[in-house]
Amino acid sequence: MGAMTQLLAGVFLALLALPTEGGVLKKVIRHKRQSGVNVTLPEENQPVVFNHVYNIKLPVGSQCSVDLESPSGEKDLTLPSEPSESFQEHTVDGENQIVFTHRINIPRRACGCAAAPDVKELLSRLEELENLVSSLREQCSAGAGCCLQPATGRVDTRPFCSGRGNFSTEGCGCVCQSGWKGPNCSEPECPGNCHLRGQCIDGQCICDEGFTGEDCSQLACPSDCSDQGRCVNGVCICFEGYSGADCSREVCPVPCSEEHGTCVDGWCVCHDGFAGDDCSKPLCLNNCYNRGRCVENECVCDEGFTGEDCSELICPNDCFDRGRCINGTCYCEEGFTGEDCGKLTCPHACHGHGRCEEGQCVCDEGFAGVDCSEKRCPADCHNHGHCVDGRCECDDGFTGADCGELKCPNGCSGHGRCVNGQCVCDEGYTGEDCSQLRCPNDCHSRGRCVQGKCVCEQGFKGYDCSDMSCPNDCHQHGRCVNGMCVCDDSYTGEDCRDRRCPRDCSNRGRCVDGQCVCEDGFSGPDCAERSCPNDCHGQGRCVNGQCVCHEGFTGKDCKEQRCPSDCHGHGRCEDGQCLCHEGFTGLDCGQRSCPRDCSNLGQCVSGRCICNEGYTGEDCSEVSPPKDLIVTEVTEETVNLAWDNEMRVTEYLVVYTPTHEGGLEMQFRVPGDQTSTIIRELEPGVEYFIRVFAILENKKSIPVSARVATYLPAPEGLKFKSIKETSVEVEWDPLDIAFETWEIIFRNMNKEDEGEITKSLRRPETSYRQTGLAPGQEYEISLHIVKNNTRGPGLKKVTTTRLDAPSQIEVKDVTDTTALITWFKPLAEVDGIELTYGIKDAPGDRTTIDLTEDENQYSIGNLKPDTEYEVSLVSRRGDMSSNPAKETFTTGLDAPRNLRRVSHTDNSITLEWRNGKAAIDSYRIKYAPISGGDHAEVDVPKSQQATTKTTLTGLRPGTEYGIGVSAVKEDKESNPATINAATELDAPKDLRVSETAETSLTLLWRTPLAKFDRYRLNYSLPTGQRVEVQLPRNTTSYVLRGLGPGQEYNILLTAEKGRHKSKPARLKASTGESALSFLQTLVSKHVLTTYCIHCITLILEEKWFPKSALLSGLVCLLIVLAED
Repeated sequence: MGAMTQLLAGVFLALLALPTEGGVLKKVIRHKRQSGVNVTLPEENQPVVFNHVYNIKLPVGSQCSVDLESPSGEKDLTLPSEPSESFQEHTVDGENQIVFTHRINIPRRACGCAAAPDVKELLSRLEELENLVSSLREQCSAGAGCCLQPATGRVDTRPFCSGRGNFSTEGCGCVCQSGWKGPNCSEPECPGNCHLRGQCIDGQCICDEGFTGEDCSQLACPSDCSDQGRCVNGVCICFEGYSGADCSREVCPVPCSEEHGTCVDGWCVCHDGFAGDDCSKPLCLNNCYNRGRCVENECVCDEGFTGEDCSELICPNDCFDRGRCINGTCYCEEGFTGEDCGKLTCPHACHGHGRCEEGQCVCDEGFAGVDCSEKRCPADCHNHGHCVDGRCECDDGFTGADCGELKCPNGCSGHGRCVNGQCVCDEGYTGEDCSQLRCPNDCHSRGRCVQGKCVCEQGFKGYDCSDMSCPNDCHQHGRCVNGMCVCDDSYTGEDCRDRRCPRDCSNRGRCVDGQCVCEDGFSGPDCAERSCPNDCHGQGRCVNGQCVCHEGFTGKDCKEQRCPSDCHGHGRCEDGQCLCHEGFTGLDCGQRSCPRDCSNLGQCVSGRCICNEGYTGEDCSEVSPPKDLIVTEVTEETVNLAWDNEMRVTEYLVVYTPTHEGGLEMQFRVPGDQTSTIIRELEPGVEYFIRVFAILENKKSIPVSARVATYLPAPEGLKFKSIKETSVEVEWDPLDIAFETWEIIFRNMNKEDEGEITKSLRRPETSYRQTGLAPGQEYEISLHIVKNNTRGPGLKKVTTTRLDAPSQIEVKDVTDTTALITWFKPLAEVDGIELTYGIKDAPGDRTTIDLTEDENQYSIGNLKPDTEYEVSLVSRRGDMSSNPAKETFTTGLDAPRNLRRVSHTDNSITLEWRNGKAAIDSYRIKYAPISGGDHAEVDVPKSQQATTKTTLTGLRPGTEYGIGVSAVKEDKESNPATINAATELDAPKDLRVSETAETSLTLLWRTPLAKFDRYRLNYSLPTGQRVEVQLPRNTTSYVLRGLGPGQEYNILLTAEKGRHKSKPARLKASTGESALSFLQTLVSKHVLTTYCIHCITLILEEKWFPKSALLSGLVCLLIVLAED
């Protein structure tokens, strides 16, 4: 190895010592060596052999020449393809692990060319080779192998790094290229080394749990967000409708109330006591026992149940206040019956002669009366008689068992029969009572019947007036048929008195005494022939009233002579000669003539001039003008013109004049073979009137003309200062030229039909604010300068005005929980409107509603009572939005709930209600009779309990009141909770007995204050039978008859109105005893023996029993005394 190193070193030093013109090489150019190109990999246990062949060829050029012995220089450059055997001895040295074989071929003589690219490349390659040899020498000089590393595996191939890296002597190993790793760079490398969060297998990261991504750099989300969200930094961003750490839970469509429920699989599972889609609705007490529905935490009970939790049974119709309700069953008071005590009992059970309906007897056939105790006549005698013991006594004019038949007058005089009180007369008789004789067929209603004979009206005849008569008996010139004359031939008229003309003169004349007087143009006995005018002057024949003229004549009456060929329609005929119209000639005007013989500048063909080249016009008198004059280019000082002309022209005359007053006309000429020119030295911004004439043989054509203005410079620096809903303010840079005004134009690009808004501004204005624009519209703003009424080129910019918000916001129909928001739609076209509302003092708590562009009102609910809210409206279109339009309002006080009547008397009503949510001062009760009257009001303090109860007193008995209860706070008052409630009827006053007898009691009382319909009196007979009597309302006394002597009676008197009744006025009263009973009592008490005389005295003084019993009492007393 030492000898080889010295040899290589000597060669390298010799090469580097070669003289160069460029001096010392300061910069070293390095090239990365291609791996494996000159390497032979031997069998195992064989050295690695490097074969390097360097052919150094210097190019021939102006700076570098080669002088070789060979004329061509190619001989020294030819190299054997195989190395010589003198070099092979190094490859069999078993102690060498690496063998280098080098051949370096350099021409024998060469000049120094340090600056040549090939020389630089050669020096670089040699330097690189030197570095490589030096490096290998250092590695292999110790004799224990490369870098003193223990040999493992294929050590012979390790230094080459698999062509995917470079070997480092410092680390004694491969420095791999990006993407590879391992001792010899043979293993694919994972990106980022998996960030130490996974294993690298075949270049792919197998991430540890909790990490993901190509390089395990991303935090993994639990359950990969259940495919229902995006994973961002290990946190799931769930899609709409899902939630949870792993997005596995469905979100409830309505957020569950956090305090009252839990969202499970997209449904709110409510806690006990709460319900609703969001569990925000509190349930009612005991869930209303499933006997009602829960409304705002209050039970609305099903029919048949009552109470705070619907646990109590109610009686049907509250027993109509005619009984007591016990556990849902009515126990009716006397006189009433039925499930709800709604049925009245009938007096005396209708005596068995009828049925009881609503407390009234519906009697069987044949019976009548309040209690069906009376007999009834058939059909109640039809109200045409009166009933006496069940039999009818009929009124005059009626008859029959039930007086249902009518009597006829005079018994129809014996000439007819009576039917329903009217006479149906026999044949030959008539009249109300059939007393008059009748005429045949009643004279057919065409005459009068006198004693059975017809006296006919005019126009009728016959014994029964059935025949019609004709006027004047048709004058004997026709026959009478149904009152009309059918005339004989030759006669006519209503009465056949007029003579008739043949064929009625064919409707072309009038008939006079049977002869036709024809109209003009007609003749003949029947005027059927037409006549000709003037009999055609004997120069034609008359055919159907028209003359057919002989040859050479014409006219209606053949009076006129005819011209040849009728002058071909190009002239008029006078005395048989044609007078031709202009443009025609000849005997018959059949030839056309040309105007002015074409001015001798053309030929006349068929009346038209064919002009010579360069001439035109109807008579060829004009020079052909140029055509299609166009302005091809305009600058500030020049105008380029072009025109067309295919005719012969001597030259063109161009005339141009400023259009402003006092402008100087200028002109110049252009050769006839040119059709374009340039007008120069014009004034900028001036309008010129330009004319181009064609000239031919000193004749000038009519001109072709154009108006054109030289250009003005365009403004600069147009920009926007402010953009609002209906205004745009712009500004621009000043312009240092002479001009008259600025002109600024606003054009609505969305609505072309609206036209443009143009404003002229005088110098030195450089800004302008345009108002009155439409919101949300795209406008093009163009700025021009104007000089001599000519507008220069514009500077344009486009902008869009801001969207306008909905306007005139109003909050209507505000209640304690709702409000109606109305607005005027924005003027701009919008995609929709965003409505946001919330409590004014809680800006973070807002509700947003997206509305369509067509809506102009929205009702918001679920508001809190007595709370100030703020509502804002914003117009939206795409990513544009308007400024918000805002309005505030305060909700009303909430009304009391569940207002009900707790109890009532005849002068008071007790009410109870559930308190509202708002903090209030008091409750105000307003009440008045429904039937009319003054209203009253009273303020009641709010109870600290859930409900407030109060009693209205001093009310009228038996009166229904309309009652409203509202919450009051300062000057605000809620809507009222209302109810109708009635006081009880007051009982009759001061019920007493005014007179007593053995079998009767006379009662007196005072009328109740309430309005009522009737009284109902109840008492019981000694037999136990209960008697009920209904009395008119104007009654204040009544006598109970048929009573037993010496009996005590319980008497109840009630006032009734409809189904309502008062509490009863009660009275206990006894009838008087009989005389015999009284004397027996005296005997039993041994009163008579001692006080007999005194007793009789008392009897006589009527102090112990009534007058009616006086006589019988005395008789009984004598009998007793006789027995004693």
